[in-house]
Amino acid sequence: MVRVLVRSLAFVLILGAPAFAAIAGSGSALAQTDPGDAGAAQANTAGSDAPPAPELLAPTPDNQVPLTPALVQRFLDSWPELSTLGDQFADQYGVDEDATDPASAFQVWAERPEAKTKIDAVLTKHGFSGLDEWAKVANSVLLAYDYDESLTDPAQIADAVREIEATPGMSRQEKDSLIAQVHKQAEDAAAGKPLDGNRAVIEPFMDRIGAVINADQGEAD
Repeated sequence: MVRVLVRSLAFVLILGAPAFAAIAGSGSALAQTDPGDAGAAQANTAGSDAPPAPELLAPTPDNQVPLTPALVQRFLDSWPELSTLGDQFADQYGVDEDATDPASAFQVWAERPEAKTKIDAVLTKHGFSGLDEWAKVANSVLLAYDYDESLTDPAQIADAVREIEATPGMSRQEKDSLIAQVHKQAEDAAAGKPLDGNRAVIEPFMDRIGAVINADQGEAD
């Protein structure tokens, strides 16, 4: 369970919104969207009785920190131990259904003195003052890892809109709905922009960050 949650740090805790579809190269993908799907999605949004998604942590600069190679290294060194602890806690205490990411899951477990002692020991070992600092570093690392500048490229957004407009067999309402989605995705991407310089800092660690994410996903599959 905790292994599955590691990836969500980049999309939930940091962005505070569902993972957005890539606009880069997606002009064609959006233009090829089945018109029926667009209409159905709009109808479902308007008439759905499903409860709204929980309000997640909003993307603000406070959720990031300027990264240094040492911070990235400490995060990567800490994760295997925290992941092991998380699996133990999930078995021992369960996972709170409201825990949307590893940080919030650990915050819940840390309310138990015996769990907090173990968590603090790992964090202290790797030079973190507590879960709040660790979460901000993790957010910053994973956000920089996932960010793609082309998602907010005005030229690519314009291309996507033009392809939607040129798609035959779609109603005006369906086209407007897809175009609104393109702009919303761009807004979400812009809101999740990493701090200046963070992407450059993580470049030497890209393979290791990817290995952490992919290993957790692989174990969960």
